Amino acid sequence: MKRLISIVLAFSTLTSFAQTSVDGFFAKVGESRVSFAYTFLVNAQTKIKGSGDVTVQDDAFRMNGNGLEVWCDGKVRWTVDREGKEAVVESVEENGAARYSANPALLLSNLDKAFVRTKSATDTFQGKKAWAVYMKPQVSCDVSMVKLYFVSSVLEGATVTVADGTQTDFVFSGWKFDEKTESLSAFRFDESTLDKDYLITDLR
Repeated sequence: MKRLISIVLAFSTLTSFAQTSVDGFFAKVGESRVSFAYTFLVNAQTKIKGSGDVTVQDDAFRMNGNGLEVWCDGKVRWTVDREGKEAVVESVEENGAARYSANPALLLSNLDKAFVRTKSATDTFQGKKAWAVYMKPQVSCDVSMVKLYFVSSVLEGATVTVADGTQTDFVFSGWKFDEKTESLSAFRFDESTLDKDYLITDLR
């Protein structure tokens, strides 16, 4: 889960339009509280499917998916398994490249800074014309390449390749951009919601 995202009518105008669209998307992510839904498929020997939803603001995020809740205010991260009655709480690194691997919200909100674009090209995504943007990391993380699919200025999908060659395909939907709020209470986990039967591992 730690391994989480950004068309024109004629080819003659696609390049300049797409570049502007991609830049605009990244700028919008950086200045907003962003929510979206996702599905994913891990293309390994044993295929894994999943889905969930995410809300991100700068370094903070809240994610629900595949039976797990992850809450992070940018400093402390809680991972909660309600069915298994287990929870892990960890500190988030404030410095160092490893924080990008540990905090998918940070990676998303800084994708255009943490990664460099290597090429762009026309492509198709789920039967629709798309603009594909290939990106490689400028920071140390387990991701070796990200391919983003933009359709009509919206990030609709991505393929993420990690160091061992495993690829995970994402489909995004329901993008919502709200104004940022000063309070990060929506991203802080309320541990009082855990009863005495929970096994809590505190790694801070």
